[in-house]
Amino acid sequence: MPTSSFVGFTDAICPGTTCPLVIGHVVVHRAGDHLTATYAATLGDRVIAEVNRVLDRES
Repeated sequence: MPTSSFVGFTDAICPGTTCPLVIGHVVVHRAGDHLTATYAATLGDRVIAEVNRVLDRES
């Protein structure tokens, strides 16, 4: 049984060939490479879904 799994969100942060500063009227980055708390919160449902998917697969 694997002890870790990778879940990527690059497509949500850089949805193309560039990484926009604003997605859906929400600022994505601050201080260069840190996600803003507001943008991170928009990913919450997706994070939960991915974690559940991994847990279901490993149980």
